Amino acid sequence: MNINPGETQVVTGYNYNRGEQACLTVVPGSLSPNCTIVGEDGTVTFSFTVPTDSAPGSYTVTVTGKVSGAQSASYNVTAPPAQVVVKTGGNADGSMMPYGLLMALSMGTAGVWIGTRQYKVGER
Repeated sequence: MNINPGETQVVTGYNYNRGEQACLTVVPGSLSPNCTIVGEDGTVTFSFTVPTDSAPGSYTVTVTGKVSGAQSASYNVTAPPAQVVVKTGGNADGSMMPYGLLMALSMGTAGVWIGTRQYKVGER
């Protein structure tokens, strides 16, 4: 499973003894161990936000029950997508609008303002 820094990770452990304490640890990581009580159905669920300063790579989560023992799983922290800015040749701040209107009025026709915008890839 891949996840980006800042996203929420949900970990569910199964087949623990109901009512026992279970704790979650993440290695490597800066999260403090988190403990809770296992539910009546033998499951325990933890939710945490992957720290924004997490380095890309593999992380192991371990859920340890006081009586049931430990189960582990891994996930990968990926680098967030690079922010690429594509310029379309100018700006869209409206600074050229008076010239367009002046040209349209001097020609006696309706004016159409054409501008350019700056987009981030994937946004609109």
